[in-house]
Amino acid sequence: MEGIQFDDEGGFSRTVNVQKKKSLTSLVQKLGIAKTERQAQYVLLGTTVAAILVTIFVLSIMGGSSQPLPWQAPPASDIPAGLIQSS
Repeated sequence: MEGIQFDDEGGFSRTVNVQKKKSLTSLVQKLGIAKTERQAQYVLLGTTVAAILVTIFVLSIMGGSSQPLPWQAPPASDIPAGLIQSS
């Protein structure tokens, strides 16, 4: 490495403070579900995949229904004419 010089007079030192971040992996380890950080990551990945699959399953069941859900208003054509008030 030509052209690079180091001198102790103008140098500086920097300390790096490494702290372990609190995360879901440490929570999984504390709960005893996994022993290592890698195992905890696999547990979280599996949980995420399972949640996505359950969501897709539930949405596919709900999407195939021709009946409106209880909280949805029926279409105007299904309401009897005597119940519609004109202003």
